Amino acid sequence: MKGSRRALYSALFWVTEWGMMLGDVLFAVWLIQFITQFEVHNSYPFVGLKG
Repeated sequence: MKGSRRALYSALFWVTEWGMMLGDVLFAVWLIQFITQFEVHNSYPFVGLKG
């Protein structure tokens, strides 16, 4: 029982650490785009203006 609980805690810890790292990367990208006033092109499909 203790071994499976330890494995579960280890997996949850890994997922949490990975998620925080991903959040830091996304925040850094957002900050760089905010500082440089990045504007997406109208032809990008995720913008919703064309496509």
